[in-house]
Amino acid sequence: MKVFGPVLAALVAILVLASSTLFTVDQRQNAIVFQLGEVKDVVTRPGLYFKWPLLQNVRHFDMRILTFDDAEPLR
Repeated sequence: MKVFGPVLAALVAILVLASSTLFTVDQRQNAIVFQLGEVKDVVTRPGLYFKWPLLQNVRHFDMRILTFDDAEPLR
């Protein structure tokens, strides 16, 4: 029974690490993968992708047309 605690903690740690390696890109989005602050890849196709946790982070950008209605016309 004393082994159950550390095994459970290791299993939870592995699951958290595994879930942070995946990211999805929606069909209405583009994603930019940064590695240590520099652009590593630009993902334009929808799907499930992998990244290195703690080394890479992902920013999603909406690619739909967004309009802005201004009360005053542009000159």
